[in-house]
Amino acid sequence: MFRWVIGAAVVAAAAMIGAATPGMPAASTSLSCPAGTYQGSSGDCVPGPDNSDSNVTAVCRDGSHSHSEHRRGTCSGHGGVAQWCPCTFTSQHGYWTQAAGISSTSGAVVRRDGIPSLAMPHQIVVAGAIISGSTVLVAQRLRPPELAGRWELPGGKVAHGETERVALARELAEELGLNVNDITVGDRLGADIPLSGGTILRAYRVCLLGGEPYPRDHLALRWVTADQLDDVDWVPADRGWLHDLARVL
Repeated sequence: MFRWVIGAAVVAAAAMIGAATPGMPAASTSLSCPAGTYQGSSGDCVPGPDNSDSNVTAVCRDGSHSHSEHRRGTCSGHGGVAQWCPCTFTSQHGYWTQAAGISSTSGAVVRRDGIPSLAMPHQIVVAGAIISGSTVLVAQRLRPPELAGRWELPGGKVAHGETERVALARELAEELGLNVNDITVGDRLGADIPLSGGTILRAYRVCLLGGEPYPRDHLALRWVTADQLDDVDWVPADRGWLHDLARVL
């Protein structure tokens, strides 16, 4: 997994150069970089996200939005850069920005549009669909006895004062031996699943920026494809997401 940080100064600089010589044709504001590269601050094509999509809305790390061409975005803070995570499942352009799950000072979840959503009055249990390529990570339960040996999407309870995305990143870090900063929680997956006692089970798509998951709180981990989903001995609740998982794999 890689993290791509893309600046926006190239367009303005190229335009100034093109206008500096009277009588000469204006210089092009961007290179035609091949797929898998983008025009870096040096003006050269450097390894990076596919630039084939010319209209991309960047969500910046401070929550501001900016229009970008060829994946060069400008933001109001944090050095004026937008950041992309090379996941293949979230945004319509094939990339998801790390800022989508930032939390507000009130503790409410902040949506992509920056509008805080109201806290749910029930106990929320969050589960993460960690997707890599065309596979999803599933974890084999260690307990309780009636569920031991069955498979699930890893996750846990949202603690008081936590946002759902923050809670899921924390739980995944604890259960899978990961650094919480390497976990990016993206969009919702499927519908809520009601459990006993007013508890609600809710799934999110997850991207790992680094680290290698290992079973700290499970019997085993495995990566499964869409064709293998029906063969997994799922915990009953998680079977409700099989159609959604098959659709995104």
